[in-house]
Amino acid sequence: ANDINPYNYFLHLFKVIPTLDDNADLTALMPWNVQLDYTSG
Repeated sequence: ANDINPYNYFLHLFKVIPTLDDNADLTALMPWNVQLDYTSG
């Protein structure tokens, strides 16, 4: 899905989400908006 490795996507989420404010807009974290430096294994 969106050429994103699920493991790397969740790893990214687990790093970023704790740093966000409670009222932060999470739209940028959706798979179709995330630009990871690594997309495969």
